[in-house]
Amino acid sequence: MEEPKYRLNEILSRIFQRLKPYFDNYSQDISFPENTQMFKKVLKATVIKSFEFNSSINSLRGDHIYFMMPSLRGICEEYIVERFIAEHFKGNQDNILQLWMQCDIYESSIVQWQYFEKVKPGQILFYKADFPEKLENVKDEIRNEIKKKLHNFKINKNAILPSVYSMAKECNLLEFYNYLYHATSNFVHFNPRQLVRMGWGDLPEIQFSTANFTMYYNDFTCFYSALLFCELCDWLSSVECLPDFDSTQINEVRDILAKEKHWPELVTFEEMNIGAFSRFTFYDSPNSLSS
Repeated sequence: MEEPKYRLNEILSRIFQRLKPYFDNYSQDISFPENTQMFKKVLKATVIKSFEFNSSINSLRGDHIYFMMPSLRGICEEYIVERFIAEHFKGNQDNILQLWMQCDIYESSIVQWQYFEKVKPGQILFYKADFPEKLENVKDEIRNEIKKKLHNFKINKNAILPSVYSMAKECNLLEFYNYLYHATSNFVHFNPRQLVRMGWGDLPEIQFSTANFTMYYNDFTCFYSALLFCELCDWLSSVECLPDFDSTQINEVRDILAKEKHWPELVTFEEMNIGAFSRFTFYDSPNSLSS
């Protein structure tokens, strides 16, 4: 019998199983030598990644779910950037992505060369002496395309696109970005709070382990990965990138999430050592303060 603490995982798992035939079929594609419809392929890859991530999270039972959190950040960023490109570069999305991919190949090849030059100089690598020059040329191409569409956007000197924050704001996803992207960024950047709260136990003795907050990481990832998947599917359906998709299951997921009495938080009362009596006595909800 399924443990009650994994109740939401089990409920969502059954829904994602019903969605599996559609996304198994949708995941198939045709690759053309000239890389046509690149933007649609990227959108397809993102929603398939989100679907598979949810399926994995819902079935995962173990102490290592902590290490899944950064993937949620990646999907969140992909959604924001793709929305931004779709809304601001209509008719030119494929070219933007082609240039972006070239830029990434050159940058990766350059840093790869620099690393191996120092630690393993005998290894043959994909690299040519003119890659730094080609990289700057591609960056200039991207910046020129951006200037044509985004006259008022400020971009950092070494960047090729606005910050994710700016893109989220432009796409009316700022609250979504501030919460979910901020939460998941904590797991890929240095954060002393995240590290210190790995220590748990009967004072004064504690043990450091990512397993100490297993259920918190499970609940957070399970809930918000499902919410992000719904956002993706709704958007892709609106831009006609999910052909013949029945949104019934997505609506069911949204309804289940909306009815959850307690949504996972960034700062929990448990980690602050605040008990039930104190939290209801001394703390309020945004709704109670605005009424």
